[in-house]
Amino acid sequence: LEDGCGRATWLDPWSGEATQADLDEEGRVLLRLAAYGSSLLLCGTSAWDDAQAPRPPFQENERELLRDWELTLPGAELLPIEALDEEGRLPDWRDLEAARYAAGPGSYTHLVTLPAPTGAQRRVIDLGAVEGLAEVLWDGKGIATLLAPPFEIDITALASGGEHLLEVVLTPPLRNRLIGLALDGDPSAAQFDRRRDALAPAGLLGPVYLRLGK
Repeated sequence: LEDGCGRATWLDPWSGEATQADLDEEGRVLLRLAAYGSSLLLCGTSAWDDAQAPRPPFQENERELLRDWELTLPGAELLPIEALDEEGRLPDWRDLEAARYAAGPGSYTHLVTLPAPTGAQRRVIDLGAVEGLAEVLWDGKGIATLLAPPFEIDITALASGGEHLLEVVLTPPLRNRLIGLALDGDPSAAQFDRRRDALAPAGLLGPVYLRLGK
């Protein structure tokens, strides 16, 4: 590492866990990664040390389950997506014929009706489980891009009372598309034919909640 880096830290993008990065005698940091693994190396902590104190933990008072969605896929008709059970879990793309080998992102939409804000009430969208990259839009405006949990977005500053459009654009793992190409006989993806029974989980799986609290 270059001089002046300060304290080096490994940050796990999936769990949020931060650990000290140890340097060897030559000033290098070494990390053994599992297959397809990744980690972020943070150089210096002055930006963190000088940051404002974080907001207090969210205290939930009530929640609303967002059950029914519409899913639009490239080249496919709009699909109504209904919760699979009382807990509000949504279908995995592996179980949807039109989405199983999808090449591009799919767009989930849901109309959310909010009561008028009261006092210092905070409002949070909790997407639950997400398999893929999620870009979140509120009334057509991008507000977050989420790759790792927790898949939550504080919409307090955006959420006036009334009806709003919540959209989640989900980009699935590339593996499933490559398996689909192999099954279609595409020679460029032939090596994925033997993985036909190893599709990766994909989709907005939820349950998705609107959480109200302070």
